[in-house]
Amino acid sequence: MLEAAGGPEALALALQHTSPIHILLTDVVMPQMSGYNLARQMGQYHPDIKVIYMSGYMESALIRYGIDTNDFLLIPKPFKPHHLTEAIQSVLMPSPA
Repeated sequence: MLEAAGGPEALALALQHTSPIHILLTDVVMPQMSGYNLARQMGQYHPDIKVIYMSGYMESALIRYGIDTNDFLLIPKPFKPHHLTEAIQSVLMPSPA
């Protein structure tokens, strides 16, 4: 597990990490770099990365930021450990269409 205090640090860690990174758990709204920008940049170096966003903002507030919440998996903060476990399972083992 890699852990970073913010977007720029997470991106730097990802660039140095030579093994695949399977999941990125990031906040949507952060100082310096949004979670969306972090995921987009990390995806250039780790193209198979799955992204789980978390946010303390209501979905309507995210839409005001220009974020389409239909495009990704979002778990609202605060969340319980089992919510995170379910999110991880859903991105690693999506249900058949």
